[in-house]
Amino acid sequence: MPSRDGKPWNFKELVIVFDTFLQEGKLSPTDARVKEDATLLDRTPSSISLRLANFDGLAGGAGLDHWGEICEKFYDIFSNAPTLVRQYAAYCRQEKQDVLEQESRRVRE
Repeated sequence: MPSRDGKPWNFKELVIVFDTFLQEGKLSPTDARVKEDATLLDRTPSSISLRLANFDGLAGGAGLDHWGEICEKFYDIFSNAPTLVRQYAAYCRQEKQDVLEQESRRVRE
């Protein structure tokens, strides 16, 4: 699952960004929610915004139309399960936040 910022996308990252898409739709890189996800996932705001645009295109919106097979499969499987996505995204966000807090504590020690 390559990304434009050079790091492959993992499943949990896709869940988090897809949850953002389901709640907010396509957003610009300057949007606060995009910046929040970018910080949490250690990605650029542009990469988050582009992934949101991929999902928007898959949903029939004015988003990008070159989303790739992984995004298409992900969308096909999870677009009809927003509650499941929301619940798992909350878990993934908390897990990522816990890791960031642990890393921060180690740096301070």
